[in-house]
Amino acid sequence: MKVVESNEGQTAFELYEVLQRSRLPSGDLMLNAFHTNGFMNKVATTEIEMTPNTNTVVQLDELNKIIANQRGISIDDLAVKGTTVKEQLEATATAGAQANLTDNQIAGKMRSDADRFYKEAAKLRKDAEALSPTKKK
Repeated sequence: MKVVESNEGQTAFELYEVLQRSRLPSGDLMLNAFHTNGFMNKVATTEIEMTPNTNTVVQLDELNKIIANQRGISIDDLAVKGTTVKEQLEATATAGAQANLTDNQIAGKMRSDADRFYKEAAKLRKDAEALSPTKKK
């Protein structure tokens, strides 16, 4: 969800482009892992509800019509053209196989994350103390 909610995920015209570049904690590329592990299923756009805010729900087919109208193109032109999904996934898998992270790289990322979390925890503790100091016994 962090990738979808990120600035990059929110500003991309096509989410798959962001998922092709983003990695899971295991080091696998997200789009490839989701596909090969069977987490992606084809669903009709009429069955998908988009919630841009807490008060609004729009069906994806309606959203596609709005976007196509704003861009001055047909709904069919919104679809990604060029290589097929299978060709894209094969290319991504090849790139992912070539770019697999080493244990040292994964460990380095874990250490970096741990440092960042430690600093964030210290900041939260400081903010909590400022808000309501701990009572000494």
